[in-house]
Formats: sequence, C-alpha cells, structure tokens
Amino acid sequence: MKIIIRGLFALLFTALLGLGGHLTLKKQQEVEAFSEQTTAIVLGKQIVSRSKRSGGQTTLYHRPVVSFQYQVEGQTLTSHRIFPHEFEVGGGLGALSAKAPLDAFEVDQETKAYYNPDDPSQACLIRRPSFDSYAIVLGGTLALSMALVTFRLQDDDAK
Repeated sequence: MKIIIRGLFALLFTALLGLGGHLTLKKQQEVEAFSEQTTAIVLGKQIVSRSKRSGGQTTLYHRPVVSFQYQVEGQTLTSHRIFPHEFEVGGGLGALSAKAPLDAFEVDQETKAYYNPDDPSQACLIRRPSFDSYAIVLGGTLALSMALVTFRLQDDDAK
C-alpha cells in the first residue's frame, strides 16, 4: 500500500512539473512573439473592473489598460496591452496591484512598444512573461513535499 501511495505522489509531482513546464514554455513563446520594437505614444490609461460571482461570493477583478498608438511600416495602429499576456488581479488588493503597472506610463508619453511581426496589430508595452506557471510548479512542489514528509513522519511513528 505504501508503494502505491508513494507512486501516486510521484505521478502527481511529475504531472505538476509537466504542466508547469508546458505553461512556462507557452508563456515564453508569447513573449518572444513580440520581437520587434517601435515607438509609441500613450493615449490614456485606466483600470477596468468586472465582478465575478462564484459560490455565493462576488469578487472584483481589475485589469490595467494603457491605450497607445504606434506605427509599423507606415501604418498607424492602436493597442491596449501592457503585457504580452492577459493581466488581471482580483481580491482585496486587486485594485492596488492593477494600478502598479499604470504608474510607469503618463498620457502623451513617448515610450517603446513591442509588436508581433507576424501580426503587427498585436503590441504591448512591457515584454515580460507571466509568473503564473512558476507559481503552479512551486505551489505543487511545496504541497507534495509537505504531504510526503507528513506521510513519512506518520510511517516513522508507526514503528
């Protein structure tokens, strides 16, 4: 029985590492797609909020949005993405966390923008990956480690 439980823990650990690795690779590919750089002008910035009801509770989610204009091959384009990935935070400190990326930009400011050369309509201002996938791997590893240690201690107590 102990071998089966340890095997299940090992399988779950491997699955979490695989999932985290896959998500990390996907996020990195998203960032790398925004490989070309151009100049942009910030048109406006705001926090867009929405509420989501789940299990009888309503949670507010906040997404920072910076509107900017940029040019690619003589064509003027507009985007609203700060990061290459979706960025939305919820909960009590959500509005404060969403405000932080906005503080880096001012209306009418000239700044760098990064765009996807395969689809120039996709552009962002900060070319940085999301750390969600790292949190999945780290959280899963910590939870499984604690479970294994607890299981091992219970095993030792039985002797």
